[in-house]
Amino acid sequence: MNLRTVCLVFLSLSAVTVQEFISLFPTTLLFILVSAIIERSIGFVLMVWIITGWGGTMRIVRSKILSLKQEPFIESCRANGISNFSIMFHHMVPNTLGPIILNVTMNIGGYILAEAGLAYLNIGLPI
Repeated sequence: MNLRTVCLVFLSLSAVTVQEFISLFPTTLLFILVSAIIERSIGFVLMVWIITGWGGTMRIVRSKILSLKQEPFIESCRANGISNFSIMFHHMVPNTLGPIILNVTMNIGGYILAEAGLAYLNIGLPI
């Protein structure tokens, strides 16, 4: 393995480790802790949702990319001398957009219900 491959594997595993660490903390507890420090606003709510919610999508995209790397059409692109940049943006990204859109759409309902629960506890968005 060359240095580039080692760096990419290290970055991939680092992202998984960071996501596992962040998922240890319940989102509601994080809202309570951060709302004591920062003024509540739409930016605050979005920041906490982004910090706690990117992990599931990251895992789906990572597994899809790892499975696509083994597909015959990707190997044939490499054999034909197509650049990695072109393979990534013409084959990998379009094939991962479907699962990303599905995951985000399915999570929106959970975010709405969680925000309603936070509003009930009076730590959600101010009215």
